[in-house]
Amino acid sequence: MADRINGSPTAKLVVMEVFSYTCSHCAHFAAEVFPKIEANLISTGKLRYAWQEFPRDALDLAAAMLARALPADRFEAFTLDLLRTQKNWAFDPSRNSREELARLASFAGMSRELFDQTLADAGLKNAILLKASVAQKTFGIHGTPTFVTDGKIAAIELTYDSFVKFIGA
Repeated sequence: MADRINGSPTAKLVVMEVFSYTCSHCAHFAAEVFPKIEANLISTGKLRYAWQEFPRDALDLAAAMLARALPADRFEAFTLDLLRTQKNWAFDPSRNSREELARLASFAGMSRELFDQTLADAGLKNAILLKASVAQKTFGIHGTPTFVTDGKIAAIELTYDSFVKFIGA
């Protein structure tokens, strides 16, 4: 359960986003704000960005398990893809959510066998839930997205400008 981090280890600014794969606010942030953060702050070495899953339901937990089962270098791309396509796999009643997740996981290089094994892995499930519980107790997380940096917490979807102001960049 190593942290999933993007950015330079020497970046002076560090932020953790606590997010849920089935949170529409998280999906909007990932689509509209995160690309600017990545271009202007992460890729320039100013910011190190940590991802912290906070499953809110069984489907959310399944998505987190799949993302964690992939190699660390595929986590962020898969996470962003899940958030970008959230309406299809999480909220479209005409689609089978499990099969949609299997399809998306296969695009990330996961075999169906590994997909099934991952979703049956009680140890992984418990590790993700424990990490979310620790974040909840440590930072008082009650919803997503929540951002944590330098002792400050913002429990709201932020615009790019409000994010920059929040982290002090």
